[in-house]
Amino acid sequence: MRLLLIVGALLVASCDVSTMEDAIVASDTADRPTTYRYTEPHQSGLDALRPFPSAGDVCQLVAKNDLVAPFMQSGEMLIACPKHELGALTDRQNDGARVVANTRHWVVLEL
Repeated sequence: MRLLLIVGALLVASCDVSTMEDAIVASDTADRPTTYRYTEPHQSGLDALRPFPSAGDVCQLVAKNDLVAPFMQSGEMLIACPKHELGALTDRQNDGARVVANTRHWVVLEL
């Protein structure tokens, strides 16, 4: 047990800070949920315009900004849904939306 603790401590001590920061960023943009509570879209770098497809939905129509601009094609719109809302994500994909990116707590889809 002591040997495991010592090895673990040595591994942590030898980690480069930039590598640790890269791991945090990578985990934030993974496709799995990073939280199971609602967060505001702006906390994930998104500018939400309105709920999509209707007022009571959790997904949001998002405005063009530096984060989503690379994913916007001419004439297409982007929506975003919380990562943990698997039912809403499935509904949007069944409607023809395609996942184009993952932000901290939201999945960005092209429609």
